Amino acid sequence: MRDKMLKHDQLYIKQQNKQWVYELIKTKEPLTKPDLVKHTKMSPTSINRIVNDLNSENLIYEKDNDTKSVGRNAVFLQINRDARCSIGLEFDMNVIRMGVINLKGELTYMKEVPFSVRENPDLAIDKSVSMMNEIILEQGIERAKILGVGVGLPGYIDDKKGKVIHSDQLIWKDMNIAQLIFDKTDFQTVVDNELKMQAVSEKHTWKENEAETMVLVGIGSGIGAAVLINGEIYRGSSNTAGEIGHSIVNPNGNVCKCGKVGCLASYISERSLIQQAAIAMQAESMADLAHYYEQGQPLVKSILEQAVMYLAIAIGNIFTTYDPKLVVLSGQFFEYFPRLKTELEIRLNQYSQHDDTKRIKYSTLQNKGVVLGAGIVAGERFLELG
Repeated sequence: MRDKMLKHDQLYIKQQNKQWVYELIKTKEPLTKPDLVKHTKMSPTSINRIVNDLNSENLIYEKDNDTKSVGRNAVFLQINRDARCSIGLEFDMNVIRMGVINLKGELTYMKEVPFSVRENPDLAIDKSVSMMNEIILEQGIERAKILGVGVGLPGYIDDKKGKVIHSDQLIWKDMNIAQLIFDKTDFQTVVDNELKMQAVSEKHTWKENEAETMVLVGIGSGIGAAVLINGEIYRGSSNTAGEIGHSIVNPNGNVCKCGKVGCLASYISERSLIQQAAIAMQAESMADLAHYYEQGQPLVKSILEQAVMYLAIAIGNIFTTYDPKLVVLSGQFFEYFPRLKTELEIRLNQYSQHDDTKRIKYSTLQNKGVVLGAGIVAGERFLELG
């Protein structure tokens, strides 16, 4: 029994060391074998064995240093980024987005198709599988090279089971998305809240020391957040950490669709903004609100400035609670109303103890963030380094 446990422990340590070396090459390439010895403190023999294993699995390749120098040229190790890939998939209210992500965590192809995802879960799954097959055929991808699928969508998600517990935006409930996609494709699938998926891609976008402790705030059809602590997603006890949309910002305020009074979402989600404006004018979209705002329409200006005030309160609370190095704002709100960034800074200075505006950044990923993050998560989850 003891011998079996010892062998198991030794195998685990070997796998962990191999993973460590692979991640070092991926994040710090190009590296030489002496570099790896220096970084890991492993013996040259162990590094040689691991490098040979990774080479035989076609996950890395060796490249001679082209610089002419006296003596033997160094051999650099680099990731064979196209040896495997993963699929990133996002279900939004009116669109399905899908992309191909290589081993380096780069989005090499992306496609989006207008589709009424809301209230149509079965049709949406079928459509996504059809898109997947089309992309595999169009891009000439061998199915054996696909590590798996990552899915991001709004709502409460059981990430361990790959199950949507409930999504207000999509009106999906009790659906095992991971199992449904696996049954139709044979691809292993991981599912999570869309902002948690995007937080992974944001982590890869910003400087490593900045992104280690970061909060991503998404403002769109709803509002939510994802929290990174020491580079890892903080989930809470039931994977609902970051659901700031239903935090109370005004106990005497608007009635939220959840039944509570004064939720942040009742002031700044797209639906609530349009509903507030539609009482007095023809407003059916955020584009309509942007038009009225640019014309200086007083009611729209008041509604939007109120929304920014409550957003500033929420962000101030995030800084006080988590003290992140970065708060990254994402979503279409500030794309429609870029001038409100200044209003946010003014309000944040009122509600924060420090000059937290210096720690506010705006996402540059646009509509790629969820797809990219979902693909990275799937690639990391399903790459087996034996």
